[in-house]
Amino acid sequence: MLKRHIRSALVKKAAITAFLGLSFTMLACTPPYDSTNNMAYEASDSYKTGDFTFAANDVDSVEINWTAGRVNVTQTDSGKLNCYESGSNSLSDENKLHYIIEGKTLKIQYTAASYDGNIDVSLKDLNIELPINCNLKITTLSANVSLADGEYTDVNIESNTGMLSTETIKANYLSLKTSTGTIKVKEVDAKKVDAESVSGGVTVKTVAGATVTFKSVSGIINGRNDVDRTGSKVYEDSVGEAKRQVNIVTDSGSITF
Repeated sequence: MLKRHIRSALVKKAAITAFLGLSFTMLACTPPYDSTNNMAYEASDSYKTGDFTFAANDVDSVEINWTAGRVNVTQTDSGKLNCYESGSNSLSDENKLHYIIEGKTLKIQYTAASYDGNIDVSLKDLNIELPINCNLKITTLSANVSLADGEYTDVNIESNTGMLSTETIKANYLSLKTSTGTIKVKEVDAKKVDAESVSGGVTVKTVAGATVTFKSVSGIINGRNDVDRTGSKVYEDSVGEAKRQVNIVTDSGSITF
């Protein structure tokens, strides 16, 4: 009798172990999903769906509203430009990007208007080619945004938790703002630069001649040996001819310049 109880207990234990092992395996193999509740947007019935090609001469401004995944921006002098998602073949029409050209402004939305559901974020990497000297505005929730070398008129990028990074950028105005994400600027030549983060770190490697203003409540300012590294601080410095204005602001994130 005792042996039967022991065998039964061992069988139950083996079954539970196998179930837990299978559960962990399934979790490990499950792709990251984003619970998306896309806001309604105007003229949604006029938007087209999915990957597309557009003429460079038809667009001088681009507005992107992207929830999660990535936004990868490149520039080319080609007359025909491409925009596509990493997993477009696996997405339903409702889950694919939606776009419209109004006047000379290209507008891109994450999904269909008012979509409410789960999406595999690995399928939602947006890759877009832009014409030279256009205006660019990107708004994201958690998507990482990457700008390759390029020349723009104005660039405005805002994110809640995503990382914002740029290579060599030339523009009249560059604005990068995030709450907890990090900001990394490799090289910028702009009349004015604003880089703001609440708790994420801000790194600016090279700025053409400019007046640079560092503001931090509790974060460390790296690269300035003559700056008080504790407590609230505001520091201004001139680089080169100082014909440009650069503002770097953070509450608790570190600043590296």
